[in-house]
Amino acid sequence: MRWLYEESFTTGRALAAPPALPAAFASSSEGVGRFRLITAIHPRCPCSLATLENLAQLASRHPDQLRIDVLMFQPPHAEPAWTRGRAWDAAARIPGVTITPDLNGELAASLGAVTSGASVAYDPNGRLVMSGGLTPSRGHAGWSPGIGLIDEAIAGSAGAADPVPAYGCPLSECESQGDTP
Repeated sequence: MRWLYEESFTTGRALAAPPALPAAFASSSEGVGRFRLITAIHPRCPCSLATLENLAQLASRHPDQLRIDVLMFQPPHAEPAWTRGRAWDAAARIPGVTITPDLNGELAASLGAVTSGASVAYDPNGRLVMSGGLTPSRGHAGWSPGIGLIDEAIAGSAGAADPVPAYGCPLSECESQGDTP
């Protein structure tokens, strides 16, 4: 039981998120004037479904203020169908979400996201307002500091904050966990 408890609260590795939305993500005119939330997901990480559940809650609370992108990790030599499964289906059910296969996690890494569930949120002017995770622990949905920062930023009462913990598998190593799509 102690191991399970400790594992639930073991944070994933994080890199610094860019303080401004990178040009590669800002090129689309879709979602102009809205907050932009980009989340890295490993499709075979058992913790990813909790992150996607929280994304769905955010989308339902802020349908007109938030654009959500999911970067679905794909190993370099895997077929595109490798990414399909429960996580992809859960992401696809979120109204308005854009899912992008992310070959070897390169797009995610450009945002400082190297853990499944790591997210970055930018305000409509492209300034970072949140980086880190959206869950309170591994595999558990519900309120988290990351969710709180996004809600506060959309309400106009917060700016950029220190990174919050992200809980999940490393994007490049999760398939060793043995979870199937």
